[in-house]
Amino acid sequence: MSRVPYASAVGSLMYAMICTRPDIAQAVAVVSRFMENPGKEHWNVVKRILRYIKGTSNVALCFGGSEFIVNGYVDSDFAGDLDKRKSTTGYVFTLARGAPQRCIRSMRRQQGMVLDDRYVPYLQMAGLYHLARLNDRWFRLDEALVSAFVERWHPETHTFHMPFGECTITLQDVAYQLGLPVDGRYVSGCLSEFHVYIEGGRPAWVWFEELLGVVPPPSQVQKYAVNCSWFQETFGECPEGAYEDTVRRYARAYIMMLLGTQLFEDKSGNRVHIRWLPFVARLEEMGTYSWGSAALAWLYRCMCRVANRNVIKLAGPLQLLQSWIFWRFPRFRPAGFETFSWPLASRWSGYIPSSSEKGPRVQTWRL
Repeated sequence: MSRVPYASAVGSLMYAMICTRPDIAQAVAVVSRFMENPGKEHWNVVKRILRYIKGTSNVALCFGGSEFIVNGYVDSDFAGDLDKRKSTTGYVFTLARGAPQRCIRSMRRQQGMVLDDRYVPYLQMAGLYHLARLNDRWFRLDEALVSAFVERWHPETHTFHMPFGECTITLQDVAYQLGLPVDGRYVSGCLSEFHVYIEGGRPAWVWFEELLGVVPPPSQVQKYAVNCSWFQETFGECPEGAYEDTVRRYARAYIMMLLGTQLFEDKSGNRVHIRWLPFVARLEEMGTYSWGSAALAWLYRCMCRVANRNVIKLAGPLQLLQSWIFWRFPRFRPAGFETFSWPLASRWSGYIPSSSEKGPRVQTWRL
């Protein structure tokens, strides 16, 4: 460490902290304690702060609103200094709402198709029955709370960096919260060249018609994605007395909507990709896939994308994220939801977050 410019780097960070980057004040205060005899782990922290500055060079304070009011928030950790057992107090003051207040906007769409009892055998066969039950018992997303957690997400480690350490959502959480299988074959596919992977080299929409019995009009299609509204209008309710082949088609459409809107939703929020055709074509084999690991990987990817502070739209299985927060952090858990049920995420059915302004609530959750 004798050749490492530790003191010079910390001095440069102090200059940036005083002039334009007050957000790194606490981190710089910690690394400056080890100026005399820094170790390798201290130098790694300094480099991490430098990477943080590089990745947030476009972030700025945004002043707005008609009320010129100062608001202050303060909190303290408990003996956060492990060497001297001292506590550190943190505070933030806003002027005319002048503080970083990015709030994530969720792009999740509620599936509007009825869960018919005749679909149940196919859903159980596919390993998605518990997810289908949750579809009728979803809770609203607290975007301010999710935003505060996403700010602590680090793409390089796929973990949330908290004051007490690192934590993340695991496959066990997915299995318990959503009731999805986490063992089995991996789920894979291709978006840009989907037609290459269709059995027998048939055109994609020919196979779509064979499996679902109808083809959406061109106005309802964008490349290989179909508008959710068309699915809901066409397959919203299975006719009474329908033959088994018809029920099977409706069950396929229901499963495609379930996957496209509850687990693997994209930022459009209103389209379902037909890449699920190879899976619904063989409903008997769908239960052999690890849908839980695929959903977790998609959530990781979506949170890595929104780690860029210029991005505000977050897709993916966000109810999994919020339910995990409620279970793992009891302090954030809403009152009045004490009844346990399976899957665990169904416990929060009917939860409605506060309708107050999201910016100040993001600040509150941060503290």
